[in-house]
Amino acid sequence: MINLQMVTMDSSLDLHSFRNLLSEEEIHKAAKFKFDIHRNQFIVGRGLARQLISDQLDIDPLLLIFQLDPFGKPYIDHEIHFNISHSQNKVIVAISDDGLIGVDVEYMRPEVEFLKIAESHFAKEEQSFLNSLNATDVKDGFYKIWTKKEAFIKAHGMGLQIPLGCFDVNVASKYSMLNRLDFQEEDYRSWWIKELDAGKGYQAAVCTNFQVHY
Repeated sequence: MINLQMVTMDSSLDLHSFRNLLSEEEIHKAAKFKFDIHRNQFIVGRGLARQLISDQLDIDPLLLIFQLDPFGKPYIDHEIHFNISHSQNKVIVAISDDGLIGVDVEYMRPEVEFLKIAESHFAKEEQSFLNSLNATDVKDGFYKIWTKKEAFIKAHGMGLQIPLGCFDVNVASKYSMLNRLDFQEEDYRSWWIKELDAGKGYQAAVCTNFQVHY
């Protein structure tokens, strides 16, 4: 089973309800952020993760101990996986008790050099797809690819140890397995990625190493 929750950080958000779920260490870390938006993203992300995981495990959220693996990905000593993503005023948390999970949300900035970034970071097939689009569709196409690739990287857990060009995502389908994966002889058919509706101006995706019947 997976659980996905998204929070929009607006004037109606009760930030204190999330802050009250954090450990002393997390509260101390939150205080070090220079900008309010980054501090609030951290508070909401960790608070929401604690809330969802504690509901799943039926334990006090303050009893959860978050640790970092060698690649910097947070985890807990329970048979449950989780991932957090945030961009601008959106925060998404994904949890799973069936296998690995990763999620990514991005605010679609218009000033990005989409084709130049794609040339450096995307697989050849993904570049060809972007180059085939009308100029007005390039931004949406870019962020669909980017969020799917980021969701896979985060689910896998090795971060940028996996070259972004060594795998292809399926842009034509809202839910499908990877098209290709050339990394340590892994089977690309194990990984499934779904587009998420994050609201106007945003793109998001979730990835698991098992098929989900949404």
